[in-house]
Amino acid sequence: MSDTNKYRNAIEESRDLPDSKLTERVVKWLANRWDVPPGYVDEFFEMQASTYFLLVWPIFEQKVCDGFMETGKMRNIAMKFTDCYDELAIDDILRRFYDRYKDRNLPESNWASLCQNDHWEAKSTSERVLNQPWNKSKPTDKLQFGLYVIYRFRNNIFHGNKKIFEWLQNRPQIEDCVMVLLKLTEQYDRMSPQ
Repeated sequence: MSDTNKYRNAIEESRDLPDSKLTERVVKWLANRWDVPPGYVDEFFEMQASTYFLLVWPIFEQKVCDGFMETGKMRNIAMKFTDCYDELAIDDILRRFYDRYKDRNLPESNWASLCQNDHWEAKSTSERVLNQPWNKSKPTDKLQFGLYVIYRFRNNIFHGNKKIFEWLQNRPQIEDCVMVLLKLTEQYDRMSPQ
């Protein structure tokens, strides 16, 4: 049986299952935990950005990061894409990360909460990027900075204790993270021998 038939069969079997009311239960549960009306939770689910991150991250991690991302791998991963940096068309996205954190020493900056006492080399490279004008950084440093921000977002999203307003406030950054992951994974596929 082909994979296409397996997927089709799995979808059909899933459709035939009785409604478990899980969605309704989760919406009520989250509304109670977040102390918001259930309609806010429904709107959050319609947003989808966090779901996309949840689904795209493991594919990126498996393919591009040899199964597991960690800060010690970021430099080597960034170097893989240095020669095709312009082709990736992610400079504007990474620049938005830069603009968000360049004033990281101001009281209202989110940099400290993003990094949470991280002292790895990837953080120091990121801070070096933030200490100079964007156009002065090399593509490898920009990519490592971007990977670091995405990795920290991923950790804070999936291991942190976020409230609904934090998810909603971070929607543009989450969407930017997903877009970079998609582009890097697609480029990795093009670069890899079949």
